Amino acid sequence: MTVFTDGSRGSSGVGAGISFNGLSEELSTPLGQIPSVFQAETFAIYKSTMVLKELHIKDREIYICFDSQAVLKALHSCRVTSKQIWECIEALNDLTNQNSVSPTSACWNTGQ
Repeated sequence: MTVFTDGSRGSSGVGAGISFNGLSEELSTPLGQIPSVFQAETFAIYKSTMVLKELHIKDREIYICFDSQAVLKALHSCRVTSKQIWECIEALNDLTNQNSVSPTSACWNTGQ
């Protein structure tokens, strides 16, 4: 299963989008004017893990694809200084308990 996430800023504000390839599901969440695109990207990844957990997705190979090198570096950093990044890492790790998950800035799969 491949999940595509995106955070972006437009004239109406910042938003996060998720497309679940193979589930025919798409989510779009407006986040207002204050968050950064980095925060929107991170939120989209976090939210995708929560949706997959709620759907009880198990024993799958999951690729979470996004286009932010900054988020990828933050998720793989040895030193985490952001609560949002910490929560995203925890959610990804939780999802890997029952799946093979790969987050990457072309696609993430920890396979741990």
